Amino acid sequence: MNRIEQLAIQISESNRLLRQGGVARWRISLILLDNTAELLMKQQCDYLVPSDDWPQAHLKLVQNQIADGHEFESVPDFLDDGTPPRRLAEIERELRNQIVTPDEAIRITDDFNRKVAYLIKNDILSQSHAVVLKRLHKYRNEAHHEGRVRDATVLQAAKIYTYVACSMLKNFHLRAYTVTMPKDLAALLPAGTHPSSRVPIEVADTLLAESMVGSPEALAATLSEHLQWRLDELIGGIDYLTSGMPFPTSAAIQEETLRSVQENPWTTPPKKVRTLRDINRWRATATTIARATDYIKAFERFALLEIAIEPLEEMIATAVAALDDYIEQEIDRRRGV
Repeated sequence: MNRIEQLAIQISESNRLLRQGGVARWRISLILLDNTAELLMKQQCDYLVPSDDWPQAHLKLVQNQIADGHEFESVPDFLDDGTPPRRLAEIERELRNQIVTPDEAIRITDDFNRKVAYLIKNDILSQSHAVVLKRLHKYRNEAHHEGRVRDATVLQAAKIYTYVACSMLKNFHLRAYTVTMPKDLAALLPAGTHPSSRVPIEVADTLLAESMVGSPEALAATLSEHLQWRLDELIGGIDYLTSGMPFPTSAAIQEETLRSVQENPWTTPPKKVRTLRDINRWRATATTIARATDYIKAFERFALLEIAIEPLEEMIATAVAALDDYIEQEIDRRRGV
């Protein structure tokens, strides 16, 4: 139960920081939540990853039964609780997904994304959760290792991470046994006696209710507006690059400028050269995000679109900076500096 308390306190402290406000506090909140999510995934992986040879023996037994023509598992009378027997093929798939080599087990323990992949493989996390978790983990790495904070979206990222962390706390299989309930954990529980298995669920509900997460519609609207603003900035950058040309700007000139920014000899060419049509398509997608009614789906769409946009943003920003430098050099030259 002490582990549950540790995780709950981290989410509670994150809630406090989010309420206090300010980018610096939101950064710390994001780091706390990312650590909470990774610890929760580690506990779930520790529960699933075999610690002895029994799963291998069980898998061989199941495969032998399938080879003998059996379709359903055989349950001894003393273990029969009335639950319908499971298909052997389903049990075989489950065991195959859980069993890993010792080297794979180490890599899962050491790597955030491998934990995500293992939990997807075992139907604990969805692909949508994977997109969201990997993107939020990237935000955390930027904030923690580089001191870089995405000021415009860090609050929304922390809100969605709060929702994800509370969902994990509520839905993951966590070992929660204790004789004496830790005081700080008890403070997060409704009055009364709670079975150990219900404690993570009750705590998660309390933490989410006390959070600033808000409605999925409000989150989706903010993410949509942010992406549309960034797309406006993209077009503004292209217009700036064409502004000094000795002829009127047109869609054809914008298109050629966009192409030349991506194919210049000083940068690695992108896998796909983007066009104005891509930017218009991104804008349409950004607009649809505002209609999302699910936290995970809203941030998944946001993350996928942000991943698509960022390389072009960086190339245009580099070109704009180069043009600014050239203009400054020309001014200095004419002044005789």
